Amino acid sequence: MHTKKIVVFRASSCQEKRVPMTPGVAKKLIDLGWTIALQSGAGLNSGFLDTDYVGVHVDEDERVLADGASCALCFGPLTSEQYSFLPKTCAVIGLLGGDRAPDYVHSHSAYSLERLPRTSGAQVMDVLTSQSSLYGYWAVLDGARRLPRVMPMMMTPSGRLNPSHVLVLGAGVAGLQAIATAQRLGAVVSAFDVRESARGAVESLGAKFYHFSEETLRDKMGNNGQTTVNKMSERIQNQAQSSSGEGQGGYGQKVGTDTLLAQQDLIGTLLPKTHLVIATAMVPGQEPPILITNSMVQSMPYGSVIMDLATDRLDAPLGSSGNCAISRRGEDIQLYGVTIVGTSYGMSHMAVDASTMYANNLFAFIQYAWDDHMGGINNDLDLVKPLRLSLA
Repeated sequence: MHTKKIVVFRASSCQEKRVPMTPGVAKKLIDLGWTIALQSGAGLNSGFLDTDYVGVHVDEDERVLADGASCALCFGPLTSEQYSFLPKTCAVIGLLGGDRAPDYVHSHSAYSLERLPRTSGAQVMDVLTSQSSLYGYWAVLDGARRLPRVMPMMMTPSGRLNPSHVLVLGAGVAGLQAIATAQRLGAVVSAFDVRESARGAVESLGAKFYHFSEETLRDKMGNNGQTTVNKMSERIQNQAQSSSGEGQGGYGQKVGTDTLLAQQDLIGTLLPKTHLVIATAMVPGQEPPILITNSMVQSMPYGSVIMDLATDRLDAPLGSSGNCAISRRGEDIQLYGVTIVGTSYGMSHMAVDASTMYANNLFAFIQYAWDDHMGGINNDLDLVKPLRLSLA
């Protein structure tokens, strides 16, 4: 009988407040024969005290915790010192980023969960979906807090207050949740996505959908915009690659320069009446597209807010840009009367629920991937193969 032990260290970044193991999931794993070792205080910022982890071995010493571990669960990559304490047979599972394991992993097996295929069978372990849905919700609330105006239309004895206009860039999981949240707050919501296939989901939430086409530009600009429409269409026709914008698994894909310029032009027609932008457009393995230029920010109403979630990428250093050319990860920038928020570790603001959902995802993955007879992760499973990082 192989030993089954899971170790969870405290997050290596002081900004990361989530924990990959909750007391509820720990109990379920213990009932299945697992031993759980948790570094003291690992769950504190998520609202979980050491004493909440009943049946879990809690210790401060990382070397003691790592002894005999079969799996190490984490959010971002572990430190080189933490890796050095782990047995060579220990599997590291988490949001590890990139395509290759860090140099110091050596012979450890590393599984990066953001590479999980988007299939119906993988939904219960889809960490990107669980985290992004909360991120879209939080972004709208934080953006609304920063606005100098109300979100819904209000009829008051002092007069009518008009609703705020919200534009969501990217209709993935975070974008759709942002749309739904802004709608519930009473805003007038529009969304832009490179994928025409996103139209149905956006419109089902009651938002106006924008996707580059001659028809959408004519609707927005009227007959006077026909010259601009023709110029944009010419750009697209000169584009050598496909401009559908949809890649494998339904993710957005990188588009060519001409297509990107046409998209910027379309978004530029929307921003002068937009009060809050939630920018979520990202392409797996690529830098996020610049959808809002400096001059486009200048056209926005005074007091507007851009919440740029595209700056908050696992492997992006502080100061990295996102969908807005001005935004920088971890910084609030005031320019032209507009607040541009470069989010960083944004999910830590929702640490309790984000941790709960992530831990449930990991529990589902372990149930699926762990083979008791092998005493390890079954690398031959269809949903495991794309997760394993190649060794440096």
